[in-house]
Amino acid sequence: MTKNTFILALCLSSCAGLPSLDYLSAAQNSVAYISGKNNYAITREFYEQQEYSFIKVRIGRFEPLIMVLAYVNNGVYEWVGADNSKIYTYKGKIIELNGFENDIKIQFPHSKIKNFLTNSNTSYAVDFYSPVLFSLDVNTQINLDQQIVLIERLEQKDSFLRVQEVMDASLINWTKENQYFYDSNKRLFKTVQYVHPRLQAIEIEFYIK
Repeated sequence: MTKNTFILALCLSSCAGLPSLDYLSAAQNSVAYISGKNNYAITREFYEQQEYSFIKVRIGRFEPLIMVLAYVNNGVYEWVGADNSKIYTYKGKIIELNGFENDIKIQFPHSKIKNFLTNSNTSYAVDFYSPVLFSLDVNTQINLDQQIVLIERLEQKDSFLRVQEVMDASLINWTKENQYFYDSNKRLFKTVQYVHPRLQAIEIEFYIK
């Protein structure tokens, strides 16, 4: 990823696997390049013009990029960017990065990732790449704090329930707090997650078609 230019990609099927690598060149030509600003809002017009589900992803203060949904498999969503980078989410939690500077993969997410709308404690093992560190134990605590916050979604302010996930990996002295925002229908709209000690927070907005 570069700091000054990210490519919007909106040309994949939301339910099928990747048709071919031709989508890369098609994605690069589908929407104008975004440059010169650190953030932008998804408008209702932009959302309605898109045929497939997508996410807006922003790492730290870098410019956002759009990644489209390639497929859903047993609750795991694969989101793909124009440079073929991939983010896998399960229940909204990032369980794998592929093609980024610091990739990760959570082991056995289906049995380890709990419901974020109830208070709970769990632990899982995560593999880090660049540098390599396999099977790091991470403990998490879900706090449903009942705090309601206002967030702009499709050009209007909506109320969202904020859920906090406190992570602790004592082996490397790494503690972070992730946040998940649910609307009144208990649908996840936004998350802010730390997934690697060398990565800034990853902010994701989900736009499901």
